[in-house]
Amino acid sequence: MAGWTPVIAGVGGDLISRAFVEEQLLPRAMADAELAAFERQVCRWWRHVQRSLGPASSARSVHDIAVAPLLELLGHDRPTMTPHSLGLLGSIRASNAVVITLPWLSPTRAAWRGAALGIAAGADWAIVGNGHALKVIDCRRTWTRHGIEFDLDVLVANHKAVSALWLLCHARSLSATGGNSLREVIRQ
Repeated sequence: MAGWTPVIAGVGGDLISRAFVEEQLLPRAMADAELAAFERQVCRWWRHVQRSLGPASSARSVHDIAVAPLLELLGHDRPTMTPHSLGLLGSIRASNAVVITLPWLSPTRAAWRGAALGIAAGADWAIVGNGHALKVIDCRRTWTRHGIEFDLDVLVANHKAVSALWLLCHARSLSATGGNSLREVIRQ
């Protein structure tokens, strides 16, 4: 993953500083009563993904088996997807996010130009998934090319990484505008 060296294994990118995630966000996430249930569910989800997907998996398979179920675990509505040159493209209105699902072998950075679709749609976020990584790109400040990326294989074995995913990518975080929103975390 490009950007900073992760303090938390499985979490990378340059949208939020590593010190801020470690010192300010994780204590808040670990206090969330729903986190333990999410951690169990995401581990079961990942075992299913590992058994079902691999290098030959298409964007449709990746979306149906990995991306859509993960978004649902994170409290998002299931996006309606349409074919796109990158794979599949859809949106989550409540979170004001564009969703881009790639085939398994496509790196999430390949969807950078696709994030411009989020700008055109007026979305705040682009959520990009390829089955083994999930990236959230800030569509309001695309000139920075900043995002936060989760390596899902590494993440499921790390309580701190699961906590960061829960706090930063939950529907409450992407759709909110107050203190619990990802936008506010970026501002801080």
